[in-house]
Amino acid sequence: MGNTWLPPVQTRTGVILCVDDNLPHLELLSAILSKNGFSILQAKTGEDALEMLSEAPVCLVIADHLLRGVTGTELAAKMKAVKPSVPVLLCSGSQPDSMRNVDAFINKGEPVYVFLAFLDDLLTRFYG
Repeated sequence: MGNTWLPPVQTRTGVILCVDDNLPHLELLSAILSKNGFSILQAKTGEDALEMLSEAPVCLVIADHLLRGVTGTELAAKMKAVKPSVPVLLCSGSQPDSMRNVDAFINKGEPVYVFLAFLDDLLTRFYG
């Protein structure tokens, strides 16, 4: 089975905000992104994520859809009210019925190399 890591992808500017109430998944996602050259902020709640978004130079939000107390699409709407130009990617095992305020969706079960290629395409689309 060879190496599943891709060469580091540049974040262009800012950091990636990862939002998940499942701590093991949040830590795994952060480790994958850090290993591939990204700067990371972690939030376990929507409230923490909104506070971090307003204070930090976030270039992308990656959020689970089924968070405690708020769905990913509800969180995306609140985030777009704070920073409308920051893309929101839902990374979840459950795709929302509506993609309103969400810029992209990827299933949590995708292989790492597919996830990183998808992420690079998304960042290129938003930041060139």
